[in-house]
Amino acid sequence: MNDSVVKTYGRPLVSVIIPYFQRNRGVLAACVKSILVQKGDFDLSVVITDDSSPISAEEDLAQQGGLDPRIKIVRQANAGAGAARNKSLDSVCVESDYIALMDSDDQWMEGFLDHAVKALERGYDLFFSDSKRYSEKASRFNWEEDQRLNLQPKNHILIDDDESLYEYQGDFFDYAVRRSNIMGASALVYRRNIAPNLRFSDKLRNGQDRLFKLHLCRAVNKVAFTPKILSAEGEGVNIFDSAYWGTRDALLRSSSYIDLAKSVLAEVPLNVEQKTFVMGQLESARNEFVGGIIHLLRRRKPFDWRLALRTLRRDPRSILALVALPVRVALRDR
Repeated sequence: MNDSVVKTYGRPLVSVIIPYFQRNRGVLAACVKSILVQKGDFDLSVVITDDSSPISAEEDLAQQGGLDPRIKIVRQANAGAGAARNKSLDSVCVESDYIALMDSDDQWMEGFLDHAVKALERGYDLFFSDSKRYSEKASRFNWEEDQRLNLQPKNHILIDDDESLYEYQGDFFDYAVRRSNIMGASALVYRRNIAPNLRFSDKLRNGQDRLFKLHLCRAVNKVAFTPKILSAEGEGVNIFDSAYWGTRDALLRSSSYIDLAKSVLAEVPLNVEQKTFVMGQLESARNEFVGGIIHLLRRRKPFDWRLALRTLRRDPRSILALVALPVRVALRDR
């Protein structure tokens, strides 16, 4: 494995970071293949952190033949996606100009990095494309029922007609507070020097990518995007978007939302309106959490008691919601 990256004079270097933990063979190989086939006026480096995966990164990539010299694999004891991303960020080449995030079960479409580099070379700090999850009919730009939260290119400045590149108009951080899921974790590339020390939270087991994106969006000045769907999201587990009400996964999702909202309030500078919005999200997560517990108890369905107790201990306000919710329901049904 070659730890050195050769950077061509005058060409930007894009470093792609991938946290890796998979039980299915071929997932990482397909992901990496979609990266290595990207063409454009840039150099490329891929840093994969093997988070003690049951199928090692080397084993999964072996089917492609020899390991491409642009790939670097580092390892760590299992610590989750956030810690794995941090390990990769700490291991990128010091000459890297741009950082791209990638999940090991996602794939890029042809032209993703070419669009990204063309936008960033124009002086933009952040680029992102539309993306689509395998299980969703609508793409990320269009999946909210409230159309005001969807990203409409017509409301922004076209900067390159051939590439369908747009400059975001307005306060992008404010938009991200309300719609942090507008950017898929594998559909964004940013200028490294705007946030060279930014890392993922080691306190959140789930939702670190959303917190990271909010910190990143506070650092950016000019933002470019394309409505082209250039990133395909795979079948990986995403508790924020795939858990259904009344299930054990939904309980985990609402517990994670509580932790995430509290972390945003504690770490991210917000104005009064933004803080009110996040506090509303926190209250909704609490109600969903305690409602989920009551739902499962009434139907005598099993759930993770340790998760429930841990969440209530970390967030005592949820105990108040647990007491108050049945009362509110009873009053409503009178």
